[in-house]
Amino acid sequence: MSSEPSATLAKEINEALAESNRLAESAVIEAARAGSLMIKAKKQVPHGSWGQWIQQHCHMTDRNARRYMPVSYTHLRAHETN
Repeated sequence: MSSEPSATLAKEINEALAESNRLAESAVIEAARAGSLMIKAKKQVPHGSWGQWIQQHCHMTDRNARRYMPVSYTHLRAHETN
């Protein structure tokens, strides 16, 4: 039995890592899109109604929504500098 993993295993590991990175990038893009849409929606909801609106229509808490919204700004700034 060999003491080193095979080249096939290394190839499979690298493929899995590449797919993981692709999916992670896709997740960030979609989170940024959701955050951007939430910012638009929040501007249209009457003052003081955001928490109730987001829970009713998006099945998430205001606290979680507040985590998504900054992602859109961060993502846009990162792509403006590249």
